Amino acid sequence: MAKKEIVKKAVVKENTGEFETESLEPENKVVTKPMVKVKPKPILQPKPVVKVQPQKVVIKPMVKVKPRPVVQPKPVVKVQPQKVVIKPMVKVKPRPVVQPEPVVEVQPQKVVEKVQPKPVAQTGGIVDKDKLRREKAKELKRKEDLKLFASEAITIKRELDGLSKLPSINIPIIRAVDFLIKHAFFTRASDIHFEPFEKYVNIRLRVDGVLHDSFKFPKESQSGLITRIKVLAGMRTDEHRAAQDGRFRVEVARPVDRDFDIRVSVVPTYYGEKAVLRLLAEQAEIESLDDLAFTVENRAKLNRALAKPYGMILATGPTGSGKTTTLYTSLKAISSREVSIITIEDPIEYSIEGVDQIQVNNQTNLTFANGLRSILRQDPDAIMVGEIRDQETASIAVNAALTGHKMFSTLHTNDAATTLPRLLDMKVEPFLIASTINIAIGQRLLRMICLNCRVKRRLTDLEFQGLKEAVPITILKQHREFYKGQGCKSCNRSGYKSRVGIYEILEIDDDIREAIIRRADAGELKKIAIKKGMRTMMEDAFQKALDGVTTIEEVLKMTYED
Repeated sequence: MAKKEIVKKAVVKENTGEFETESLEPENKVVTKPMVKVKPKPILQPKPVVKVQPQKVVIKPMVKVKPRPVVQPKPVVKVQPQKVVIKPMVKVKPRPVVQPEPVVEVQPQKVVEKVQPKPVAQTGGIVDKDKLRREKAKELKRKEDLKLFASEAITIKRELDGLSKLPSINIPIIRAVDFLIKHAFFTRASDIHFEPFEKYVNIRLRVDGVLHDSFKFPKESQSGLITRIKVLAGMRTDEHRAAQDGRFRVEVARPVDRDFDIRVSVVPTYYGEKAVLRLLAEQAEIESLDDLAFTVENRAKLNRALAKPYGMILATGPTGSGKTTTLYTSLKAISSREVSIITIEDPIEYSIEGVDQIQVNNQTNLTFANGLRSILRQDPDAIMVGEIRDQETASIAVNAALTGHKMFSTLHTNDAATTLPRLLDMKVEPFLIASTINIAIGQRLLRMICLNCRVKRRLTDLEFQGLKEAVPITILKQHREFYKGQGCKSCNRSGYKSRVGIYEILEIDDDIREAIIRRADAGELKKIAIKKGMRTMMEDAFQKALDGVTTIEEVLKMTYED
């Protein structure tokens, strides 16, 4: 058998052509090669081993200790049932089930019932937190805008300073007027005054309620500046001896995309025509009642009044106290496609989407009284009269509120309590006042401290004694720490930035109605309202001073105005 295998291998090698003479040595190779190939040697060597093969057969099953490693995991397997025994002990799940039993027992003890209202309070707190987050986001955006506005205002001021020093012939009038409007917008001015004098034209800006001298242009440029303003406002440019009113719209693309209205008034003076431009940009930033600085109590009172289907909501205060802004924001709160709202104003401050607004025109006999009569035939749900000035307008407004309409209007009084006697002076019957008015809102505007330079301050003993004379001790108590603005580039070194409203809301209830019917004076009405929980403007202003919103000097200025 070995020879056959060797011969076959020899043939294979011949086929491969490895050796040409290999066929001559087949026998030697058959004998020697398997011995050279040590493969058979291990077969010859184990001759003794061949005899030991049966011993190896016996040894191999012993060498095959494979079953022993299998035996070794057996104790591990035996440990597993021990773990299984431990697992039911680890499964102490039934024990925690036994532990909540006392919790279940606590529930019938109304401990859980006491905890149940807490989630409601927490939800309210969550709403407040969301509101705070929105306010913080608004404040951050406001700070960023203020930085942009300040840098842009500085750039434009340099341009205007250069233009004002040019000869009058070389001044580009159109560019100068555009720069003045943009500069006023970026400095948050509410008004621009073009005041003619003998030798120059003075430009003043009203910022946060205070006028500041800004620029002086040559006298020869006065005619060109006023004419450009008249063209923008759609006025007659050939009329120089009569007062004219107009308005136009401005778009500011850089660095913020904003558009706003400007109301223009031109009157003749001794040295020529004077123009005043009112920028209605600040009101456009107020979108809802949340943007107004109402306290929680005052906001609830206003919401209750807005929810009623009829009655009067009156905003009171001096000129420039934010009455129109409060009423506009209230109209936005109730505006919807299911409600018809019509206003008659003099003038229309700015347009409100979804509201029909009418401009008073004395030349066509469209007065507040006549316009209000026409509005009542227009099937309105809510009506706003810009101002109740006379007895006729007051009578029509009260009757409109009595016949199922919501009526919004303003009055010029010092506080909310004086509103009711003021209507009595206009010959409105007391029972009509008591049955139609829902709330009266008294308000003022105070300058806010610049947040970039706000610091704490502590009153000295002398200042505290002087403060006691102006502020009631029930409000002042022992508060000595307030805030102020040091002045920075952002606020033009004034320490103030923007304005905030302070409010008092007189809600008409049964006690107030009884006092109105017996013609009680404003002092008595105010005392009754304070007993009922009304927070006065002084208290609101003082709290804002403690919170760092305004300064104590602004609060005192309000008391001197009263």
